[in-house]
Amino acid sequence: MVQENFFKGVFTALVTPFCNDAIDYLSLEKILVSQIEAKVNGVVIAGSTGEGLLLSKEEYDSLLEFVVNFTKGKAKIVASCTSLHIKDTVAMAQLSQCKGLDGIMCAPPPYLRLSEKGIIEYFNTISNNVDIPVMLYSVPQRVGYDFSDLCLTQLSKNAKILAIKCGNEPASVIQKLGCELSDKINFLCGEDRLTLDSLLKGASGCVSVVSNMVPRAVVHLYNLVQTGAIKEADRLNEALSDLFDLVTLENNPAAIKYCLSVLGICKEEVREPLCQLSNKSKEFIRLNNDKMFRLVMSKYEKGCSY
Repeated sequence: MVQENFFKGVFTALVTPFCNDAIDYLSLEKILVSQIEAKVNGVVIAGSTGEGLLLSKEEYDSLLEFVVNFTKGKAKIVASCTSLHIKDTVAMAQLSQCKGLDGIMCAPPPYLRLSEKGIIEYFNTISNNVDIPVMLYSVPQRVGYDFSDLCLTQLSKNAKILAIKCGNEPASVIQKLGCELSDKINFLCGEDRLTLDSLLKGASGCVSVVSNMVPRAVVHLYNLVQTGAIKEADRLNEALSDLFDLVTLENNPAAIKYCLSVLGICKEEVREPLCQLSNKSKEFIRLNNDKMFRLVMSKYEKGCSY
């Protein structure tokens, strides 16, 4: 069976707040407090939402250490470890283990378009060099290719590879896992608007962007499904649907960071070559959706039922 259901429940794909091109640890602390209070199962740091590929080695090291010192024991901590060079990816994974993180998330290296054999060897090499659980990250829209059925079947035999995060055609992946691999590897939905449908089809959890802003709501959505309160889950999902659309405006993480800035949680700053939202999108958020997501946020702050 999947070891202790390690990758199960709500994981937040954490933003990395910046101020004047430096990591804003005061804002990061505020976000982490909200995650801990909401009882998310874990946080994923330095992923695409966290602008991980735009961090220097020193910043990556510092970010891991800060999150571990602040969060350890209160939520699982998973670091994204992806690089073109296998030695660099292994070094990132080993650093994560050394810092005391609970697990790592790895995508196939972008641009290279590895063969099936290359993908299998890449992930086996990473997992064989650490003693912490590994989550595969299926993100073909960013890296240009994906895991085949053969890759998933072979990688599921590795005892340290416990999950796959996927935002691409989740139903087909769940069907594959449900039929053949469900006792070996967990599926986590990586697309907020597909989370409810994925959970109903058998996903073990989600890696959420919108939970940077409303972690209680996303945790509550997950718990409703687990208790069989599907109608309530449906109503909550509908209430959150506009938020799901907001955080996908133009690009990630510019949209979620702007939403967080409107709420006074962190600055909207993203690191070049990423761009902030256009004025048109900002106006759309402020004028047409501000009251809506402030309402959801106020309920989350008060811990009310949704």
